[in-house]
Amino acid sequence: MEIAEIVSGELIGENVEINCVTTDSREKSDSPSCFFAIKGEKYNGSDYIDDAISNGAKLIITEENIPCTASTIRVENTRLALGLLAKHKKGNIRVIGITGSHGKTTVKDMITAVLRKKYEVCSTFGNQNNEIGVALTLLSCKNEDFCVLEMGMRGRGEIEWLSYIGEPEISVVTGCASAHIGRLGDLESIFNAKMEIIKHTGRLAVLPNEERFLRYDCKGIKKVFFGQNTEYNYTDFLLAENGQTFRIKGNDIFLESIYEHDAQNASIAYAVGEICGLTGGEIALGLSDYRKNDFRGKVEKIGDFEVINDCYNASYESVQGAIINAAKYCKFKGKKLAVLLGNMLELGEKSREYHYKIGRLCSEQMVDKMIVYGSQASGYLKGFPRGILCEKYEEITDTVLTEIDENYVLLVKASNAMNFKKIVDEIRENRNA
Repeated sequence: MEIAEIVSGELIGENVEINCVTTDSREKSDSPSCFFAIKGEKYNGSDYIDDAISNGAKLIITEENIPCTASTIRVENTRLALGLLAKHKKGNIRVIGITGSHGKTTVKDMITAVLRKKYEVCSTFGNQNNEIGVALTLLSCKNEDFCVLEMGMRGRGEIEWLSYIGEPEISVVTGCASAHIGRLGDLESIFNAKMEIIKHTGRLAVLPNEERFLRYDCKGIKKVFFGQNTEYNYTDFLLAENGQTFRIKGNDIFLESIYEHDAQNASIAYAVGEICGLTGGEIALGLSDYRKNDFRGKVEKIGDFEVINDCYNASYESVQGAIINAAKYCKFKGKKLAVLLGNMLELGEKSREYHYKIGRLCSEQMVDKMIVYGSQASGYLKGFPRGILCEKYEEITDTVLTEIDENYVLLVKASNAMNFKKIVDEIRENRNA
């Protein structure tokens, strides 16, 4: 079937054969490629068509009538066209779709590690979980047995679209929490938006053992639950020198993570692995291969102290979990806990309240030092009055280097937009110099 027909577009120019698809005009290709000139709020891919052609593009898909030396297909919406092409290209690969308010990337990586003990697997790269990233992941698949897709959202209808193009055989919802409450208003709306994944699920859904999930009508899709009072729950949790140990269904498991909630994430991966035909031993081996992402709670020795680098994102619940787990880790290590906190975003009317509650939690968890920066820092300080305020971004690194020594473990936690990754890099450069 020709691409123009698949994407409901109009071909202008000669028929050409293409071997790959890109949305990046800078990406060079040795074989004929198709460039989707994606139109966004702040950019227009059509402005870079000449660059794409110079880098090997033989076919351009665009919303505009722009004369060029390559063949073009005009469509009404390049994002939708990309998704339709991905849906067609997907073929018979078995898709596992993952959404939820927290832990999506971790669960995606764990499931991938588990399934690779028996199958050929491709998966979402990093956190490219929007309509472009999901489509490109599907288009990149070769002849693998499984594709593990992470599906993110910013509003209603997005998960339904991603589920439509991905057609997951098995869907996973990691949980429902306050992330995006500023956009969607309340937890019930967030829950309904996440559960859109069920609309195009083919076989089975793996869900938390919680009331709203128990009562949800999955329209004939089998439900498998994880968490307390289910067969997919962890027991005997213990911190270890380089991670944690626990048991699921009688199998001993080691995981490279200090966060206890990752044991529950591992329970999800265990459930999916068993559903897909792996033994408990194979699943345990797969989980032992899992490696924590650099910015999602990985522990790193920097100079004379340890840093828990968790500055990729920050929902209210994830910050709570990070602080509670970091406090347990400090007790295990015999160290004092310091926290560097930035804004938690997309909390809407709950923002002031939630920042205050995190400050109070720091007091309850015996945090020794709290360093804060951002427009919501005052909320943290109301809950933890002896915290240290950095009024300028440029002050943060020097404050950390002055206040933190070998007696501490430092937790760094903030929403990605706060750019605390740069702060960790600066601390590393100074302390490891």
